[in-house]
Amino acid sequence: KKKKSALDEIMEIEEEKKRTARTDHWLQPEIIVKIITKKLGEKYHKKKGVVKEVIDKYTAVVKMIDSGDKLKLDQTHLETVIPAPGKRILVLNG
Repeated sequence: KKKKSALDEIMEIEEEKKRTARTDHWLQPEIIVKIITKKLGEKYHKKKGVVKEVIDKYTAVVKMIDSGDKLKLDQTHLETVIPAPGKRILVLNG
């Protein structure tokens, strides 16, 4: 096997730092999310809401856009919504 150059080693270390810096939680206040779980029934499945409060790293209070209902949900039941072109974005997890 060919010996790595110093530059290759530095690049490898930097890549590893980036991988370990990623987190498994992404909830942030005021982002728009879509409910992907069917456990809440058809009323909420595939409906959009706004994260009003992040309770802990993985749980948030979401206010539904159409009904105004407030739900306490785990991030595993949600997915992010990509904004329309020209709208503001937020990078959640590099």
